[in-house]
Amino acid sequence: MSPGDDFEFHNNVIADSLYGWIIEGGERPAFNVTKSLFSRNKHQAGTGAGPLLNFKETDPAFLKFAEVTVTDKPVMIDLDQAKKQYLHLIPGTMGADLGAGLFHAKDRPN
Repeated sequence: MSPGDDFEFHNNVIADSLYGWIIEGGERPAFNVTKSLFSRNKHQAGTGAGPLLNFKETDPAFLKFAEVTVTDKPVMIDLDQAKKQYLHLIPGTMGADLGAGLFHAKDRPN
């Protein structure tokens, strides 16, 4: 299944993954990725399906980045369960300005 032409990927953080973006084999449509952060992912893109054994690194050229940061620095996550920001990026740290996370839609910058 592929996303429709109206698919939008923005204000997201993808961190500490084997692959930042995974697609199935075959045709690689272009995806616009804006205002996002890719942090400490082993590979930018991979292809495959099923068990992890079937995945492999692929050229990420199909990802059209605009206002995207790719870094090997870690994101800082609030681990205090008593706080409203629990498991979200700590305010003022890299990527926190994106407004990524559950229940942050109204706080996201345009």
